[in-house]
Amino acid sequence: MKTFLLPRSLCVLLLLGSFASLASAAAPDLRYQFKAGSNHVYSLKLEANEPKFISTLEGTVTYNVKSATADSMTLVARGALRTARKGKEGAAAPRPPMGPGLGDMLRVGGFRFGMPHMGGPFGAPPDEVEINAKGQVVRETGDTTLPQALGALSRLVVEPLAAAGESPFELAGNCTLILEEKVFRTPMTYTLKEVRLPAKEKTVYTYAKATGDTVTVTKTYEMKTLATVGGVPRFELKGAGTNVFDAKLGLFRTIEFNGTIVESTENVTVRTPLTLIAKLLEGAEIAAAQKAAALPPKAETKPLSADDRTSLLADLRSPDKARRSVAISRFGTAKPEGNKAEIAAVLLPLMKDTDHFTRQNVAKALGIWGDADAVEPLLALLTDPQFNVRWAAIEALGALQDPRAAATLARMIADKKETFQCSQALKVLGRVAEPEVLKLLADTRPETRREACQILKTIGSSASLPALEKAASDGDQLTAMFAKQALKDVKERK
Repeated sequence: MKTFLLPRSLCVLLLLGSFASLASAAAPDLRYQFKAGSNHVYSLKLEANEPKFISTLEGTVTYNVKSATADSMTLVARGALRTARKGKEGAAAPRPPMGPGLGDMLRVGGFRFGMPHMGGPFGAPPDEVEINAKGQVVRETGDTTLPQALGALSRLVVEPLAAAGESPFELAGNCTLILEEKVFRTPMTYTLKEVRLPAKEKTVYTYAKATGDTVTVTKTYEMKTLATVGGVPRFELKGAGTNVFDAKLGLFRTIEFNGTIVESTENVTVRTPLTLIAKLLEGAEIAAAQKAAALPPKAETKPLSADDRTSLLADLRSPDKARRSVAISRFGTAKPEGNKAEIAAVLLPLMKDTDHFTRQNVAKALGIWGDADAVEPLLALLTDPQFNVRWAAIEALGALQDPRAAATLARMIADKKETFQCSQALKVLGRVAEPEVLKLLADTRPETRREACQILKTIGSSASLPALEKAASDGDQLTAMFAKQALKDVKERK
């Protein structure tokens, strides 16, 4: 039986969209033909239409072909992906409290929507998959996945190919979904509990006649949990779509998906339509797409009314913990106007609260209302025992744009601590962080050098060119590749 965490799918779940009514043809003898040393960049956009919000995951995924023979190819995947969530009425969507492994993930139908951890694509060793010429997985490492059971990031562009003459081509099997349920600690905070749900899945591929060098492959997919509610599956995922395979290049050019996740409970049924589009990029498209994905999106904020500000400031000083918690959260999502120091002065003492969710939200609020006086207290939070507090402090340090944070954040990357969060914060800090990031290019660990190249790709100036030129000849293939990409972007900014 296959097991996968939603969204962690250990089966091939690249659901494709826009099902077309195409005449079935005998499947041609398609084979993957990835060439060793080549790089392929795909744009990716995944959108989930929740009842009240639109959630998106968008950016690029780069596949480096580490090795290749006629029947064995190893791909290394690295994503530059960002999440966003927007209210349908235009209001900013509140971000959920952080739980174990949650990070920037968004909630859709009770599932994780986003990366289950910020590993492979963001600084840890990237995800790697070895396939044969027909797309069967021989070996893989790393577990970074797309949300909503849409498959491993490393296999986004890999589908099993039918034997010559076999169309339709059907695959079926068992799997296990891991659902995360909220367990409330207080009215304001919760932790996450994992629930495992056995399920069955089925995929059917249908091949159309070749048009020049391309072959269109339509696909239908369904997955249902064995657990039911009122006679229907507790969770069900159905989709249909279209891939376009380039027989000359030996890879898929486009991948699209339209599907729906249905969650059934005793009282309500929630349907979340999903759309996934992945496209092979070429030429100038690559630089444009990678630049757009480099920085994290800024959260939408609205200013507080004068009355709300006065009331919330009073609540910050209240001995009532619930009132304080609500006020801290409100200041953490508001657009700062007026006397910021007045708010920051009341927030700073609350950084020592015994509740780690309170410390997390205070750090987040200080990233909005804080000033130079908040930097040292926020740096002190980087050793907090709770990861959610550390992550909030890192984000706040980036937002405050104070150069004192750069050395500590860069050192944490070298020490393999909170790599993704520190990398994003250094990008937000910008040029003031460049000298500290350049030091990382001399690190003995290739993972650190790779991350430095990715940061300099966004913030580097002419001062970075000599070090990046040297890194372009790095003995680590991925470091050299990322250094060359960074050089290109830095030179374009000169």
